[in-house]
Amino acid sequence: MANAETGELIGPKNKLKLIDCSSLEARFVRKMGYEKWGLSRTEVMREFQSPNIEGLHFYPENITYDAIGRKYKERFVEDVVRKYYLNSSDSIIKNKKGRSKENYYLWLHNINDVFDYFLYNPKIFLKSFVGLARDGVLSGRRIPYIINQINTLPKRVLFVLFMPVGILLAYKR
Repeated sequence: MANAETGELIGPKNKLKLIDCSSLEARFVRKMGYEKWGLSRTEVMREFQSPNIEGLHFYPENITYDAIGRKYKERFVEDVVRKYYLNSSDSIIKNKKGRSKENYYLWLHNINDVFDYFLYNPKIFLKSFVGLARDGVLSGRRIPYIINQINTLPKRVLFVLFMPVGILLAYKR
Protein backbone atom coordinates (compact mmCIF):
# COMPACT_ATOMS: atom_id res chain seq x y z
CA MET A 1 0.00 0.00 0.00
CA ALA A 2 1.41 3.39 -0.92
CA ASN A 3 0.45 7.04 -0.71
CA ALA A 4 -0.43 7.95 -4.32
CA GLU A 5 0.96 11.49 -4.02
CA THR A 6 4.33 10.59 -2.48
CA GLY A 7 4.76 6.96 -3.52
CA GLU A 8 5.80 6.17 0.08
CA LEU A 9 4.87 2.81 1.56
CA ILE A 10 2.21 3.14 4.28
CA GLY A 11 3.47 1.63 7.53
CA PRO A 12 6.89 0.26 8.37
CA LYS A 13 8.61 -2.16 6.02
CA ASN A 14 8.78 -5.81 6.92
CA LYS A 15 12.09 -7.63 6.71
CA LEU A 16 10.36 -10.41 4.81
CA LYS A 17 8.91 -9.78 1.34
CA LEU A 18 6.28 -12.49 1.86
CA ILE A 19 4.55 -13.38 5.10
CA ASP A 20 2.13 -16.30 5.35
CA CYS A 21 -0.08 -16.00 8.41
CA SER A 22 -3.66 -15.37 9.44
CA SER A 23 -4.96 -11.82 9.57
CA LEU A 24 -5.30 -12.32 13.34
CA GLU A 25 -1.61 -13.17 13.67
CA ALA A 26 -0.70 -10.27 11.39
CA ARG A 27 -2.65 -7.73 13.43
CA PHE A 28 -2.13 -8.95 16.99
CA VAL A 29 1.03 -11.07 17.11
CA ARG A 30 3.13 -9.43 14.37
CA LYS A 31 1.52 -6.02 15.08
CA MET A 32 0.96 -5.22 11.41
CA GLY A 33 -1.81 -2.76 12.32
CA TYR A 34 -1.11 -0.65 9.28
CA GLU A 35 -2.58 -1.78 6.02
CA LYS A 36 -0.78 -4.47 4.08
CA TRP A 37 -2.18 -6.18 1.06
CA GLY A 38 -3.23 -9.76 1.72
CA LEU A 39 -4.00 -12.21 -1.03
CA SER A 40 -6.97 -14.53 -0.61
CA ARG A 41 -8.48 -17.14 -2.88
CA THR A 42 -11.77 -16.20 -4.53
CA GLU A 43 -13.60 -19.21 -3.06
CA VAL A 44 -12.49 -18.16 0.43
CA MET A 45 -13.89 -14.66 -0.10
CA ARG A 46 -17.17 -16.20 -1.30
CA GLU A 47 -17.28 -18.38 1.83
CA PHE A 48 -16.88 -15.35 4.14
CA GLN A 49 -19.04 -12.61 2.68
CA SER A 50 -19.66 -9.49 4.72
CA PRO A 51 -23.29 -8.96 5.68
CA ASN A 52 -25.25 -6.12 4.19
CA ILE A 53 -26.60 -4.25 7.22
CA GLU A 54 -29.07 -1.49 6.49
CA GLY A 55 -27.88 1.93 7.63
CA LEU A 56 -24.15 1.15 7.45
CA HIS A 57 -21.87 2.88 4.95
CA PHE A 58 -19.51 -0.13 5.11
CA TYR A 59 -19.00 -3.26 7.17
CA PRO A 60 -15.63 -3.28 8.98
CA GLU A 61 -13.29 -5.50 6.94
CA ASN A 62 -11.40 -6.72 10.00
CA ILE A 63 -14.47 -8.69 11.07
CA THR A 64 -14.54 -10.63 7.82
CA TYR A 65 -10.78 -11.13 7.65
CA ASP A 66 -10.62 -12.25 11.27
CA ALA A 67 -13.25 -14.92 10.53
CA ILE A 68 -11.15 -16.02 7.55
CA GLY A 69 -8.08 -16.02 9.81
CA ARG A 70 -9.68 -18.57 12.11
CA LYS A 71 -9.65 -21.05 9.22
CA TYR A 72 -7.09 -19.91 6.63
CA LYS A 73 -3.79 -18.13 6.24
CA GLU A 74 -3.19 -15.26 3.84
CA ARG A 75 -0.06 -14.20 2.01
CA PHE A 76 0.98 -10.64 2.80
CA VAL A 77 3.29 -8.99 0.29
CA GLU A 78 5.58 -6.03 0.72
CA ASP A 79 5.14 -4.87 -2.89
CA VAL A 80 2.95 -1.86 -3.67
CA VAL A 81 -0.22 -3.18 -5.30
CA ARG A 82 -2.60 -0.36 -4.38
CA LYS A 83 -2.28 3.38 -3.89
CA TYR A 84 -4.32 5.60 -1.60
CA TYR A 85 -5.47 9.01 -2.72
CA LEU A 86 -5.71 10.69 0.67
CA ASN A 87 -6.92 14.08 -0.53
CA SER A 88 -10.05 12.78 -2.23
CA SER A 89 -13.19 14.51 -0.93
CA ASP A 90 -15.10 11.20 -0.73
CA SER A 91 -12.31 9.23 0.97
CA ILE A 92 -13.51 6.78 3.63
CA ILE A 93 -10.21 7.32 5.47
CA LYS A 94 -10.87 11.05 5.86
CA ASN A 95 -14.61 10.73 6.51
CA LYS A 96 -14.74 10.32 10.29
CA LYS A 97 -18.27 11.70 10.50
CA GLY A 98 -20.94 9.08 10.81
CA ARG A 99 -18.68 6.06 11.47
CA SER A 100 -20.10 5.31 14.92
CA LYS A 101 -22.52 2.69 13.58
CA GLU A 102 -19.74 0.90 11.72
CA ASN A 103 -17.17 1.19 14.52
CA TYR A 104 -19.68 -0.23 17.02
CA TYR A 105 -19.60 -3.56 15.17
CA LEU A 106 -15.79 -3.58 15.14
CA TRP A 107 -15.49 -2.88 18.88
CA LEU A 108 -18.07 -5.55 19.69
CA HIS A 109 -16.25 -8.00 17.43
CA ASN A 110 -12.93 -7.34 19.18
CA ILE A 111 -14.54 -7.97 22.56
CA ASN A 112 -16.70 -10.98 21.68
CA ASP A 113 -14.82 -12.77 18.89
CA VAL A 114 -11.06 -12.20 19.13
CA PHE A 115 -10.50 -11.53 22.83
CA ASP A 116 -8.24 -14.61 22.95
CA TYR A 117 -5.55 -12.30 21.47
CA PHE A 118 -5.82 -9.87 24.42
CA LEU A 119 -2.37 -10.62 25.83
CA TYR A 120 -0.67 -9.81 22.51
CA ASN A 121 -2.00 -6.25 22.46
CA PRO A 122 -4.13 -5.28 25.50
CA LYS A 123 -4.31 -1.65 24.37
CA ILE A 124 -6.49 -2.55 21.36
CA PHE A 125 -8.96 -4.37 23.57
CA LEU A 126 -9.12 -1.71 26.27
CA LYS A 127 -9.71 0.83 23.51
CA SER A 128 -12.51 -1.45 22.27
CA PHE A 129 -14.37 -1.17 25.60
CA VAL A 130 -14.14 2.63 25.49
CA GLY A 131 -15.05 2.70 21.80
CA LEU A 132 -18.03 0.40 22.31
CA ALA A 133 -19.47 2.78 24.90
CA ARG A 134 -18.68 5.90 22.85
CA ASP A 135 -19.94 4.65 19.50
CA GLY A 136 -22.82 2.78 21.11
CA VAL A 137 -24.11 6.02 22.63
CA LEU A 138 -23.42 8.02 19.45
CA SER A 139 -25.32 5.46 17.35
CA GLY A 140 -28.36 5.64 19.65
CA ARG A 141 -27.96 2.39 21.58
CA ARG A 142 -28.87 2.24 25.25
CA ILE A 143 -26.29 1.01 27.77
CA PRO A 144 -28.31 -2.06 28.93
CA TYR A 145 -28.61 -3.17 25.28
CA ILE A 146 -24.86 -2.81 24.77
CA ILE A 147 -24.07 -4.75 27.94
CA ASN A 148 -26.37 -7.58 26.84
CA GLN A 149 -24.49 -7.88 23.54
CA ILE A 150 -21.21 -8.66 25.35
CA ASN A 151 -20.83 -12.43 25.57
CA THR A 152 -19.26 -13.05 29.02
CA LEU A 153 -19.61 -11.64 32.50
CA PRO A 154 -15.91 -10.70 32.97
CA LYS A 155 -16.00 -8.70 29.72
CA ARG A 156 -19.23 -7.02 30.85
CA VAL A 157 -17.47 -5.97 34.05
CA LEU A 158 -14.56 -4.53 32.04
CA PHE A 159 -17.03 -2.68 29.85
CA VAL A 160 -18.74 -1.13 32.89
CA LEU A 161 -15.33 -0.03 34.22
CA PHE A 162 -14.36 1.68 30.93
CA MET A 163 -17.87 2.86 30.02
CA PRO A 164 -17.62 6.29 31.76
CA VAL A 165 -14.65 7.24 29.57
CA GLY A 166 -16.54 6.26 26.42
CA ILE A 167 -19.66 8.15 27.46
CA LEU A 168 -17.57 11.23 28.31
CA LEU A 169 -15.95 11.08 24.86
CA ALA A 170 -19.36 10.72 23.22
CA TYR A 171 -20.72 13.84 24.89
CA LYS A 172 -17.46 15.75 24.39
CA ARG A 173 -17.81 15.28 20.64
